Amino acid sequence: MSSVVSSSGGLLTAEQFAALPSSRRPQELIAGKVVDMPSPGTPHGQVIFNIAFLLKSYLKTHDIGRAWGAESGLITVRQPDSVRGMDAAFCSYGRWPKEESKKGLMSVAPELVIEVISPEDRWPRVLKKITEYFDSGVLVVCTVDPELRTLQIHRDASSSTVLRNEDVFEVADILPGFSCRVSDLFEGV
Repeated sequence: MSSVVSSSGGLLTAEQFAALPSSRRPQELIAGKVVDMPSPGTPHGQVIFNIAFLLKSYLKTHDIGRAWGAESGLITVRQPDSVRGMDAAFCSYGRWPKEESKKGLMSVAPELVIEVISPEDRWPRVLKKITEYFDSGVLVVCTVDPELRTLQIHRDASSSTVLRNEDVFEVADILPGFSCRVSDLFEGV
């Protein structure tokens, strides 16, 4: 991973980061520094697509919030700023009202964030990201490992519940009535 700071040598704010020209590689802002993230491969992208599809399908019949995928930026820390790229997320209308539109980076923490583990990811880096999500107000973080075909549900940064292929994934307190088999996340992978 390489880091780049602003031309003046100072740290970037979330707003300065958002104004940068688009990069061909995914990037995050970590403690004011731009960090190139590993390029997601086909399994990673397919899992994100599957998760977003499942969430969007659920929300068609349960109009309780918004879901999205593909590295949407959430401001997790201020001074120095950090912006993390969420692979998929859900935010209720209680946190982000239906009639309100937002452009750019998210400053409202969604209730649920899903991170798909890349082959280059290292657990200490993933744990730091999970901690930032919780510190910013996220209630549940799920990590999905395409290689092991597992999903871990984190309700805090120090413990998790591991689900495997035929287990059922649900977070009824956030998405009432939503459930799918973990294997559904890996369809086509």
